[in-house]
Order: sequence, then C-alpha cells, then structure tokens
Amino acid sequence: MEALLCVAPLKVKVEETALRTISLLNNWGTWIGNDKEHASIEKTAEMETGSRLTYILNAPSDRITPIYRFGRKFKTIIMKRTDWTREGTNKLEGCETWYTDGSKDEEGYTGCAWTANKPNTGFYEHMSKDNTVFQAEVLGITRCTEMLENKTRKKRIAIFTDSQATIKALSSNVFMSRLVLECRDKLNLLAVANIETVVGWCPGHKGIKGNEKADRLARVGGQTKKIAIGPEPWIPIPYAVNKQELRRYSSEKLKRRWEETSECRQGKIMIGEPNIKKAKTITTMTKKEARIAAYTYTGHAPVGYHLHKMGLLDNGKCTVCPDEDETTYHILAKCVRYTKTRREIFKCSRIEIDEVKSLRSIDIVNFMIKTEPWNKEAGVIQL
Repeated sequence: MEALLCVAPLKVKVEETALRTISLLNNWGTWIGNDKEHASIEKTAEMETGSRLTYILNAPSDRITPIYRFGRKFKTIIMKRTDWTREGTNKLEGCETWYTDGSKDEEGYTGCAWTANKPNTGFYEHMSKDNTVFQAEVLGITRCTEMLENKTRKKRIAIFTDSQATIKALSSNVFMSRLVLECRDKLNLLAVANIETVVGWCPGHKGIKGNEKADRLARVGGQTKKIAIGPEPWIPIPYAVNKQELRRYSSEKLKRRWEETSECRQGKIMIGEPNIKKAKTITTMTKKEARIAAYTYTGHAPVGYHLHKMGLLDNGKCTVCPDEDETTYHILAKCVRYTKTRREIFKCSRIEIDEVKSLRSIDIVNFMIKTEPWNKEAGVIQL
C-alpha cells in the first residue's frame, strides 16, 4: 500500500520531519548540531543522499518566524484590466514610473529586472536556479527601490509589477519571507523621503511598453550567468525548495525499499515503481473504486490464488485456465473468460506483463467492476 499510494514509511516520514526541523532551527540560529543520538540524522542523511540535500538544509532560507509590521507609508493598487486598456497609467499622471519583472526559464535560470522605459534605464540581475519567480518579482522591486532611494526626494513614484501575489504580500502586516520583509521596509523608507510612493499592478503581455521591456530584461538576467561574489545561493532560497527536496528524499527511500524487498511479487508486477500520478488518481476515487484498485494492484483480493493461500479454498487455480493461478494479474491480462471485456476497455485480447504498469487505474477498476471476478462463496468480499 505504501508503494501504491506513494506514502513513505512512518520511520522515513519521521526522519523527513526531523530534517525539516533541523533546517528551520539552523536558519533561526538555534540549532546545536552534533552526531549523537537523534541529532545524528543529519549526518546519516548526508551519507545516504549526497551533497544536494546537505546544501539545501544548510543554505540561507527565505523563511523567517512571523514578523509583524504596521504603519505602511506606501500605497498598493491593483487596477482593473479595463482601466489599463482605456487609460494606461493616466490615473497616476505626474509620477516617476518604473516597471519591474521576474523570469524563470525552462532550464531553471532565474532573473529580475527594473526599468523606467527610457533609454539607458534598464537593469537586471541574475539569481540562483533555486529561487522562484515570486522571489524574482520581489527582488526586482527591492532593487528598483534601492536605486530610487539614493537619488529621489520629494517626488511621486509609481512602481508597476505584473504580479498580484507580490503586491498582496507587500500589503500584509504579517511577514514570513525575508525578501518580502526587506522589500516592504525599503519601500517604506522610499515613501518617507518622497511625496507619494505607489506599488501597482499592470497586466502582463498586453503591450504595455514598460512591462514588456522589464520582461525582456528579466529573461536576459536569467540567461546571464554572472560570477557572483561568494558561493550560491546569494539570494535566500524559498522554504518550498526545502520541502520539495525533503519529499524527494522520502520518495527515494520509499523507492529503494520497494526495489529491495523480496516480498509483494504480485504487487511489483501490477504497480511497478511508485507513481504519484497513479496514487492521486486512486485517492480521488470512491470508496468502492479505491477498494477494488487495492484488491487488483496488491493481489490481496477474494480470488482463487489468494483465498487458497488464506486456507479458504482447496485449489487456487483458474477454473477456465486450469494451468494458471487465479491471480488479479491473470484475470486482468490473460484469462480467456474476460477476453471480450478486455477488448472493449483496453482494445486488446491479452495484456503482456510489461504493459500492465502503464494501464490507467480507472480503466483497471472499470474492468474489474464489469467482470466481477470475485469469489463470493468464501464470504470475505465487501464492496
């Protein structure tokens, strides 16, 4: 069932939680590491997984304990798309207007940019592969604010981004992101030194020149692999990357355990490798469908072979194919009694052993519902 539903064993889940806690404590400066007793899990994980997990656990994290900030001096606006279509930035006429953006390409390269949509006013910065687009959006505003803070006084300033999530994060009074908190504080300083500071939303990819220019520069920033001062990451990595790497750690241990076990012969034929897509499909089924899926994939079903192993039947052979054990695999893939149904659902009369793993779970369940191959005389079936 662990392999079928991609659920890590309890021991592994406890290890994952312990490593996540170590990472948080280390980030908050309260972890006293050693290699004794429970604390040895950090060293054990490093030996088992290599440097990637160690790098993530020890890298500066963007996650912080909740910090409250009140008295926001700058304004935030999310205009309607129709307002931009008709009026553009006319509602903020007279402002010194800047545009920021963040980008992450298919290879994972991340960059941010800020521009005033004037000649020689475009800037960009390269970021780590572990940084997210949201972080890039926030950093773009931060860098723009830092530059304006040094040269603008008593002006009206508008900074536009196409990320509503960023604006909403900056509008909050509770902060759990180091980057967002830093950006908010810098915007407040800029607002104090000027008449008005506004952070507003503009629709992306709608022909707004400043936004289009910022988007191009952000992509350039991501592709420009600059040599940074010091090792990566020079921008704190998001907590989501930490959790993702720990989930991968648990998944790898589950996969290794499944491969090494000498038991579950039928389950290995039917399930193959643990598959999260298959697991999600099963967990969204009805109770009856999920039970049938578990019956079929594990082989622990009210069919001849399993009932014979339980001592409930004298013979576990198929009544139609006397040379074959009546397993769920045999019923699904080979038994001539169900050839017609097999053709209707799977478009073939026989399914080879290496093809079973690629069948859709819902099709397998529908096949079993339609054929009803269960031995009801044994009195163990509940559907």
